[in-house]
Amino acid sequence: MTEELDKAGFGRLWSGSTGREKGRRESDRETSPSPADEGDMPLFNHDRTYSAVEFRDNATRLHIQSASLPSRFPAYTYLLDIIYDHDEDSIFTLVYSFMVVEVTGRNLWPIVHAIDYGRCKHIREFHKDLYDPPAKDAPIVESIKVTAAALPSGEK
Repeated sequence: MTEELDKAGFGRLWSGSTGREKGRRESDRETSPSPADEGDMPLFNHDRTYSAVEFRDNATRLHIQSASLPSRFPAYTYLLDIIYDHDEDSIFTLVYSFMVVEVTGRNLWPIVHAIDYGRCKHIREFHKDLYDPPAKDAPIVESIKVTAAALPSGEK
């Protein structure tokens, strides 16, 4: 039994790794898929093409990416309401129990529609230094303002 465990790479707890085990681990790293290979968001986006929204069926969280603030990943289960200016397509507000997210821009109806149906995976704020301008009829998020709920006095 011990020999079988050693062959499988399960040696003693405190023993050092042999050259054969080390070589096997390096080859495993080369063939194991990275998160970017699995269809997830790439770690670094060097593409200057701006996309305000990314869609995904049955998204469980919404990635809110501001150009100047930290990103947030609130779960759809905490979304209480969507307040939307349907005449101008220029502003919507996401109401959570712990924060309010106000998004302004142009042609925002596709984003609101996707959030309403739980299909919006990602919204991204436009920044002229990071991206090239999108087409005139494409959705563009000009600003994202997050207001977090304040804790009652005395709590931390």
